[in-house]
Amino acid sequence: MATKNTTILEIRKGKAMAYKRKTKDRWDIMTNWGYGWECENSEYTREDAKRSLREYRENLAGRADVRMEKHREPIMA
Repeated sequence: MATKNTTILEIRKGKAMAYKRKTKDRWDIMTNWGYGWECENSEYTREDAKRSLREYRENLAGRADVRMEKHREPIMA
C-alpha cells in the first residue's frame, strides 16, 4: 500500500517509492530591540516554536518586536 510520502503518479504506475527528506525545518524566534533582527531561539517543531513565540511576546510585553521565521537546513547523514 502507499505510504504517507508517496505521490499520486507513483500510485498510478503501481510503484510505491518512499520519499526521504533531504532537509529539516527550523523555526527561529527573532526579536528587534531597535538595532535590527536577532535570533533569540530556534525550535525544530512548529508547535514548540509557537509556544516559544507566545512566551517571548508575553514576557517582553511590547518592549521589542518578536517574529517567527521558518528555515530549512540540510540533514547531515
